[in-house]
Amino acid sequence: MDSSAERSDQVIKDFKKQKLASSALRRVHRLIESYDEGRKSDIHWARVGLITLAILLLVSLSIYLFGTTEVKIN
Repeated sequence: MDSSAERSDQVIKDFKKQKLASSALRRVHRLIESYDEGRKSDIHWARVGLITLAILLLVSLSIYLFGTTEVKIN
């Protein structure tokens, strides 16, 4: 009877360890997913910023090259 009680205690301890490990693994998985979502968002906004910068540079270059600087006074 003594060995079955010890075995039962061991089974309970192992079950608690497994639940704790499973819970920790879920938390780590959620943390990794949130990191990946943040990373995807950062990449998206970096692309938007680079495209905006390129458009602004093209507009300023076209104004510089093709804009008139001549002022005519009648």
